[in-house]
Amino acid sequence: MENIIETLDTEETQETSVYKQIKINQICCMAISGLSQTQIAKETGLSRETIRLIQKDESYQRTLQLASSKVFDTVIARLSLASSKAAQFLIDVLDDPESSDRIKLQAAKIILDLSAQAKNAQLEARLEALEAALSQDNTYA
Repeated sequence: MENIIETLDTEETQETSVYKQIKINQICCMAISGLSQTQIAKETGLSRETIRLIQKDESYQRTLQLASSKVFDTVIARLSLASSKAAQFLIDVLDDPESSDRIKLQAAKIILDLSAQAKNAQLEARLEALEAALSQDNTYA
């Protein structure tokens, strides 16, 4: 009989844990969407104070950080795809015999400007990495 009670207690604890994680995920989604604590409380049926306490919880903070990171990664991926399409469009304009010289010149200028900006960004990242490495070497010297 004791084993049955322990099993039921364990199952109840697991259900509570699953319910809590579902609520945390739901609150994270709403927070990422820009809803206030008051709005989240109204939507979830929880009190504003409960929402505040949940949002202070370490588990919530980890979940929110992970969710935010995934949203950001998705946005970056979509922008990369759009950038590739935009670049191809500019190349198509350059190759189009029906495009005027003025339009081709504008497309070429845009391509060259964006290429220079991308190269500068790469150089800045490399420079920052070198400076960080030098700084770390000087720390140990």
